[in-house]
Amino acid sequence: MVIVAELPDNCDNIYSTDETLYECRGILYRETYLRGELVYEVITDLDDLR
Repeated sequence: MVIVAELPDNCDNIYSTDETLYECRGILYRETYLRGELVYEVITDLDDLR
């Protein structure tokens, strides 16, 4: 699992049924909390989904 503190610039919101995902330069992220802080988990490189 890869976690980042901030999203890169120019991300698009992608809404799923229960959460908001973020697509940033071909990488998909989701919000999560780590030790009470909002962070972003890298879900996958979108090229892996094709």
